[in-house]
Amino acid sequence: MALEGNLRDFGLDAIFQLIANNRNTGVLTLTSQGNTVKVSFIQGQVVWADTQPRRVEDQLGHMLVKSGVLTTENLQKALEIQKQTLQRLGVVLVQQRFVETEDLKAALRTQVLQIVYRLFRWSEGDFKFLQEEEIEYDRENLDPVRSDHILMEVRRMLDEWPQIEKKIPHFKKVFMKTEDAEGELSG
Repeated sequence: MALEGNLRDFGLDAIFQLIANNRNTGVLTLTSQGNTVKVSFIQGQVVWADTQPRRVEDQLGHMLVKSGVLTTENLQKALEIQKQTLQRLGVVLVQQRFVETEDLKAALRTQVLQIVYRLFRWSEGDFKFLQEEEIEYDRENLDPVRSDHILMEVRRMLDEWPQIEKKIPHFKKVFMKTEDAEGELSG
């Protein structure tokens, strides 16, 4: 199945449902305003997502450092090893015992879902789905995500968004954790 069009004419939720219902394997490529996102599916389930240009917050190393699982120093060491060995960063991180396998799996899932969820904010852009026989992805560390799970989570986010907008005066505001807030969370 080849599918092509514009998001104004055929919404992303309908595209995901169609791919899931037909249990298609292939790559969905979306482009808008200089951004390209590729989402890979196996039998209608999401197994990978990547964006060009790549955003810092979508990079695996950045996500692991931000979550406190990996130090910046160990990330730099791992990146050097990766350059020499040409192995995937996740493989290097686990082999060097900089992160646990479970932490890598969680970060990869978050990485993929973060990219996919952001797509649902696109109101326009072109898309093209090309069916493939096989898709390469990190089968060891990334479990396929059901499209219906993604759609359900996106709908929940869209329902909650107006409440968030009411509480946040403007989106340039930066929130920081304080000692007072930590006491409120534990108490």
